[in-house]
Amino acid sequence: GFENGYTSVTGETGAGKSIFVGAISLILGERADSSLLTNKEEKCIVEGEFDLSRFKLDDFFNKNDLDFNKTAIIRREINTNGRSRSFINDTPVSLTQLKQLGNQLFDIHSQNQNQKINEKSFQLKILDTFSNNKKLLAEYKLAFSDYINQKKTLDHLIDKAKNNRSDIDYKHFLLNELNEANLNKDEKIDSIEDELKMLANAEDISIKLSQAIEMSEDSEYSIVNLFSQLNSLLQTVAKFSPKIESVSERTESILLEFKDCLDDLNKIGNDIVHDPQRLKFVRERYDIIQSLFRKHSLSSVQSLVELQNKLSIELNEVNDIEQHIVECKNKLESKYKKALKLAQLLSDNRLNTCSKFEKEIQSTLSLLGMSEAKLKVKLSCSDTINKYGMDDIMFLFSANKGIEISELTKVASGGELSRLMFSIKSSIASKMNLPTILFDEIDTGVSGEIAHKIGRLMKKMTLDSSMQVISITHLPQVAAMGTSQMFVEKKIEDNSTFTHIRTLTSEEREVEIAKMLSGEQMTKVSLSNARELLAS
Repeated sequence: GFENGYTSVTGETGAGKSIFVGAISLILGERADSSLLTNKEEKCIVEGEFDLSRFKLDDFFNKNDLDFNKTAIIRREINTNGRSRSFINDTPVSLTQLKQLGNQLFDIHSQNQNQKINEKSFQLKILDTFSNNKKLLAEYKLAFSDYINQKKTLDHLIDKAKNNRSDIDYKHFLLNELNEANLNKDEKIDSIEDELKMLANAEDISIKLSQAIEMSEDSEYSIVNLFSQLNSLLQTVAKFSPKIESVSERTESILLEFKDCLDDLNKIGNDIVHDPQRLKFVRERYDIIQSLFRKHSLSSVQSLVELQNKLSIELNEVNDIEQHIVECKNKLESKYKKALKLAQLLSDNRLNTCSKFEKEIQSTLSLLGMSEAKLKVKLSCSDTINKYGMDDIMFLFSANKGIEISELTKVASGGELSRLMFSIKSSIASKMNLPTILFDEIDTGVSGEIAHKIGRLMKKMTLDSSMQVISITHLPQVAAMGTSQMFVEKKIEDNSTFTHIRTLTSEEREVEIAKMLSGEQMTKVSLSNARELLAS
């Protein structure tokens, strides 16, 4: 395991130091690449043990329903098909959860990360860390997220209202037309049609019925009289023949039925009224309903009433959406004001610490042999807010006297960028509140006294905070400053190559640093120098 304080990690090129970094990256939630597995028939298991006793991580464990122990064991299993499983204290977790915890446990800084300093989001993150904005930034991000979600809700409602509004006038027209028809779901078009026929032909029907009634019962030779006479004749002879009697009974029945028909005709005739106004009303109503049938491709008044109700509900929903839009706009304004207020506080904190940050970085750069280097943080407030606040940021830099200060990408070389990034990390180390930071060969391109000072700064980082610092290095000066030193080496076992990492003893450290000073052929001078470095 790695000791508290500053641990240097050394080893020959190709010994497998990148495997060590890759293994740590895996248990911190980075993407797994199954193509790197040498044994395609066995899954890869990477496990790390972390001491959490000095760090406040209870909230993470409680939030994710995990048991909190002072010692956390993180395990990652990668199958040959590339799928992986993650565990925290033997409890399965998602890769997102693993990464969230990993971001609070470990920071890996490599040469590749130096390019991130050109990203505005990374520059703001650095300044916020230096400004102790962690809590305020978390509050702001939550408020900004609420604002964005509310804006999405409002935009959705506006789009919905817009789509509805495109045919809202037509729907209003249709509904008004149906409302004006004064529809009754029990109304039958056949009944209306029958009444219309009667009213339209009332005069002709009255005349014909009067003639029929007169013919049937009012004249001397009416049908009733004739039938009565017929029945009388038949009855006189019915007693002589059963067949005649049967016919007589039938004619008598016909006469009775005919009299019932006459009664009905009289009733119908009495009910018939020649009413031009009623005729006009019924004809118009019939035409209106038939027109509605054709327009909506329907065939019953009940279906028209159902359509009427449907349109009414849809239009009420439109009115509800409009009201909801007003409420959403009010909520959006409130959430925006809250986020804006927090963004302004963030901006003030950043602005107030810029000068102190610049001086501290310049002081560290001076220690690293860049006494003329200057860093300037350019902050400008925008009119809008985003997930980082309302500030636009730019790191301006000049490495040497007489060189105009400008954007980092235009004026900083690889070595200068590396020292600048290291200066920044060393300055914010105590404020990061991270258990461990790993520097992966960030001292490339420096040597001599500068390397010695980098080593001292790494050691100082562990003294200024409870942070554990690990540095993978090729420089003897940086390696010698470690409280302990670990050695990465390759070994061949059973015709297979394995990478091992082990802690060096005091004697082994002297030899290893001596070899780093003089090459593989160690000399008495290099051994003496190694002892001096270790004693410094």
